[in-house]
Formats: sequence, structure tokens, C-alpha cells
Amino acid sequence: MSKLFAFGESNVKGHIKNILNYKKPVFWVICSACILVGVISIVLAANPLNKPQDSYLTSAEKFLEYKTEYVGDASKVGNIIRLLKFPEKVKYDHFELHTENVPYGITVHLKTDTQTKNFYTGANLALNQTPFEKNAIIMFSLIGNVDYINFNLTDGKNDYLIQYTKDQADAMMGKDVREFSGEKLTFARLLKTADKIEEDFINKYENSSISTISTIGGADGPLKMYETYKADESDPITGFAWEVVNKDIEYYEEDPKVKIVDSKITRLELVESFNDLTDETIDVYALEYRLLPEDLSKVVLAGGMDVDENGWLKETSSMGSPMLVVSQNGGNMKFIGIIMSGTAAEDGSLKAAVKGLLEKKQ
Repeated sequence: MSKLFAFGESNVKGHIKNILNYKKPVFWVICSACILVGVISIVLAANPLNKPQDSYLTSAEKFLEYKTEYVGDASKVGNIIRLLKFPEKVKYDHFELHTENVPYGITVHLKTDTQTKNFYTGANLALNQTPFEKNAIIMFSLIGNVDYINFNLTDGKNDYLIQYTKDQADAMMGKDVREFSGEKLTFARLLKTADKIEEDFINKYENSSISTISTIGGADGPLKMYETYKADESDPITGFAWEVVNKDIEYYEEDPKVKIVDSKITRLELVESFNDLTDETIDVYALEYRLLPEDLSKVVLAGGMDVDENGWLKETSSMGSPMLVVSQNGGNMKFIGIIMSGTAAEDGSLKAAVKGLLEKKQ
């Protein structure tokens, strides 16, 4: 058991809970950190000795007033959190300290609406969660022995936990992030750099469609995996994905006892492109999504169907997860259909499964 202390705006109370899982950085987070390191290097190299504006010096002075060596210093930790800037429609509620056993941590509880929560937890994680990365860096630089920081987003229905570790913060900044809080001028530069990182990161990727993340093996060689950044309603690929999601909602709601009250796309990634199957380029996108039923007990789960830890229906079936097959020619995109990941495995390769779908469509 581990002791957690919860602190609100007007009262303080202690209680015992199981400690939240402390996670090592997963691969996509490390890649995101690598991207940020590159951006940070450019920002700092551009004018490393540039004097911060007076507003940053004033903010630095306020933050440094609450600098502490100990995560258990609830008063100073709380004041640091209250000085942070959170995104629009995201409201700070309270925080918890995890201090009985190493690793030591902080959970910042934030309230928002469902649409805003989905924005920060959907397809564009590396881009959309930049404001939380910035706040984590500030907290790590000011709180001496904190090992991890959680931001818990809730819309009153479901919670979503965003976690950062001290190692990640050091990797993002290229050195021990606590060194930046040694004096006011240095910390003011950190605040200015953090704002610049957020601005440059958004500008760099808001008009990009893909960014390489990793590769996995396959029968046709490595499958290139990408994280899709441009995933809004005006994007044809996102529109195709929602066609699939909405058809699945219709399937569930054929049962009059079932009502789907919310839905979200959690993954939309280009996994492969083929230029030798037709005269057009054929792209294949992996699709994952979640559907929230009003009453889960009324949903009949057939073979292969699954539910996540928060009661959302997953996209999986006995044949795996759907993959969108899209043709493109001169910027014009056409939704051909879907194949299931299980079908690709049965056919021996992704290419063979796509070829089979194209032959059926002829």
C-alpha cells in the first residue's frame, strides 16, 4: 500500500490508496522526446543568451518562490501547480502526492468536457499533449525529488492519465532539468523556451500529414508505421475512418436495448503504401476506436469483441482490427474498403490481403 495525499482548492485530507503504476517511457513517447530535443536545440542555439522579456522574469520569480527539494512539501507543490497555464477548457481541480515509497510522484487532476478530453487523448498525442509536457518540465525543474508526474483528465465519465518521468524531462531538455531553476534568469529562459517549443512544435506539424515513428517486421519486409498528425474532420482519411466507426455504431444499435453515447478514434496510422498493385497508389491505414455504450450490460459481446478498462467497446472482432484501404491519384482519394488484420495474417502478408480486396472490387 502507498500513501496518497489529496489536496483541493479549499481543504486538505489524507487517505490511503494503491499507488498509480509508474511506467517507463514507451517507444512513441521516446520518439516524441527526440523530436522535442531537436526543437529545443534549435531554439536554444538560435539565441542562447537572449534576455527573456520582463514577463518571463516576473513569472520566473513567482515560480522560484515555491521551489522545493521535496515532493512532500504540499504547500509549495500546490502553489507551483496553480501558477501553471493549462489549455483552454481544461480546469485545474486538485492534486495528489505519492510519497510513501520510491518512486515519488504527483497526480494533477484536471476537469474538462468530453470533446476536449478526446482532443488531448486521440490520434495526435505527440502534438496535442505538448502543453502538458511543458508543464511537466516546469514542475520537474522546481520539485527536487519527484520521479513522475501524472495529469489526469476527466470529463466526469471517464479518466485519462498522461504520465511523464524525470528521465523523459531530462531527455527533452538535454540535461538535468533541475539545473534550469538555479537562478531567475536561467529559469526565465526555460519558461521562454518552453513557450517557444510549444509554438514551433504546433507550427511544424499542423500542416504535416505524417511523421515516421518506427518499423515492424512483415512478410513483405518492414512495415513503415506513422503517426497521423492531420486528423480533423476535413481530412478525407479521417472521414473514411468515421464511416467505419458509424457503421459499427449502427450495428450495435440494431439492438433496441443498446445506445452508443460517445465514440472516439484512438489510432489512425498509415502502415503501408503499394505502387505496384494498380495504376494508383494504394495506402493502408490501421484504425482503432472506442465506443461508449449507455449500459454495457445490455451489449452482447460476440467472439473476439473486447472492452477496455473504462468500459468502452474496442474495435476488435474475431478477425482482428479494421484496416482502411484507400487509393490516391493526384491528390484525389477514394475509400476502397476495409480488410481485417486477421485476414492479412491468414493471407500471409498485408500485400496479399490488399490484392484480394482489389480483385473483389473489380
